[in-house]
Amino acid sequence: MKDERAPYAALARVYEAAGWGGFSHDMADTVLALARPRGLPPGGHVLDLACGVGIACVKFAQAGYRVTGLDRSAGMLAQARQKAREAGAQVNWLERDMRDWQIDPPADLLTSMYDALNYMLTADDLGAVFGCVGQALKPGGLFIFDMNTIRGLAENWGTRVHINFEGEGLFIVNRTRWDHETNTNTLVLHGFARRDDGLWERWSETHVQRGFPIIEIRRLLSDAGLETLTVLDAHATGNVEAGPQTTRVLVAARRGGG
Repeated sequence: MKDERAPYAALARVYEAAGWGGFSHDMADTVLALARPRGLPPGGHVLDLACGVGIACVKFAQAGYRVTGLDRSAGMLAQARQKAREAGAQVNWLERDMRDWQIDPPADLLTSMYDALNYMLTADDLGAVFGCVGQALKPGGLFIFDMNTIRGLAENWGTRVHINFEGEGLFIVNRTRWDHETNTNTLVLHGFARRDDGLWERWSETHVQRGFPIIEIRRLLSDAGLETLTVLDAHATGNVEAGPQTTRVLVAARRGGG
């Protein structure tokens, strides 16, 4: 029988085995390289939105920062807690919807990685996230995040079926469908994972992401009191400004008053 689950309910257990962890590992270094020269203090408070299995949070903690990880998926947070324990990293974990949360004390840096913000399917939802960010940052604090562009979802994801991962004890195939009228792509993952008892478990998850024009992202940030500092091509080597061919952006913004 098909097992249809909420996003990341099944993926939490196989996330790193399927190879998705490397992006956050590398992006954590990229984020710190952007944040430090822009005023991130040593030992400052860093909060990672949609922290997933905690890869970036652990790296931030190991770099000497006070870290909070926020995610709405209990399964992902369970993996994150285990990862932090194994690494001896101190992280504060919050199970929250990224559209409705607050923290105290405020943060010096907020991050969101691996296109988590593309899961916001309306401008109101994305604006709600940015509003929470604006309230949670210290004056002068930084917000650094990446997102798939409309081009990235239309071309890199596209409309296709392909094997995502094939390995010992794990097989994942996905189907994507691009909708140009809504700028959304619907990804359905079908997985087969070998259980501890040797039997195979079948599951599927549906993930929907939306692309936003860069001008709209800038406007929503501004509405939340956040000044856009730079919009880079996340796939380019070095600090290359995003352009028409960019498929993923890396954005740095700052709360006013610092």
